[in-house]
Amino acid sequence: MKRNNFLDVLKGICILLVILTHFDWVEPERLKYLFPFWMNPAVPIFMIISGYVFTESFKRKNVSTFKEAYNLKGIVDKVIRYTVPLIIIYAIEVPVKTIILQQPIRISELVYQFFLGGYGPGSYYYPYMIEFIFLFPLIYFAIKKWDFRGLVLCGAANILYEVIKVPMGMTGAVFRLIVFRYIFAIAFGCYISMGKMQLKKWMGVASFIFGAVFIYIVCYTGYKPVFFNRWSRTSMLAVFYIAPIAYLLITRCKWECKPLAYMGKASYNIFFAQMAFFHIVNTVMGGIPGTPIPMLITYACCIALGILFYKVETPITKKVLGWNAKIFAKKE
Repeated sequence: MKRNNFLDVLKGICILLVILTHFDWVEPERLKYLFPFWMNPAVPIFMIISGYVFTESFKRKNVSTFKEAYNLKGIVDKVIRYTVPLIIIYAIEVPVKTIILQQPIRISELVYQFFLGGYGPGSYYYPYMIEFIFLFPLIYFAIKKWDFRGLVLCGAANILYEVIKVPMGMTGAVFRLIVFRYIFAIAFGCYISMGKMQLKKWMGVASFIFGAVFIYIVCYTGYKPVFFNRWSRTSMLAVFYIAPIAYLLITRCKWECKPLAYMGKASYNIFFAQMAFFHIVNTVMGGIPGTPIPMLITYACCIALGILFYKVETPITKKVLGWNAKIFAKKE
């Protein structure tokens, strides 16, 4: 099965957008520059790509049962891949906070914050990916068994989650850490890879218009939805806007750009680098303005540090994965 190399390019573009969103923009600027339509979809696109990539992996491995999908070694391997980078960045960030920034941290807080994804903007992403590992097989088998109806079922599950969180009184702090709000985006990525029913053009057009109208209403009219009321501009209803675009990019686009592709491969590391960078600089300076020189310096630092981090972390993670393989080999 030929690898879709454009996915790395797309991830490279998205990580640049993630960095862009963390500058010190005021809301009128975000709306003036139409950020809800081209910058905010970055994380939903990452979730669509993750659904697609995990599906491709399951297909290559011929995963056909829940026992195979929840194979303990496979689960531990995935947890290692997502956790080792956080451990490394945490080992750097915590001393900086305690020594340079003079912010003492209790051990209990240190452990608690680690499982919340560390410090800085976007820290929710690590918990998302750990939850993703356990959620994905359910989505995969729903799409595999029921095809388009499985996608609809996942959408219904996403809506149910958005609805029940309201009477539950779920706080924003809790909501931001739960990947369920991206069930539909993950399922759509899975469907792009495995769905048998050919999506009609009218479906894509209708989805795009519906999502665009929803984004416009919640961002530009002051309307506050009752259920999709937290992070509305990246919610499931907003994903309808970006889903057909992601579908065309993933299935049709063959554009190659080596710098962007390399950034895409290192995107998880760049994400952690920008998270730590913004956290430290924001603590010292109170925010980085969205003006040319600070932006150029920030981009250069985040990308350079992220790529360096990628080069250092990759062999370490491979080593840990090797240890894990030996442990499971002894058990067999």
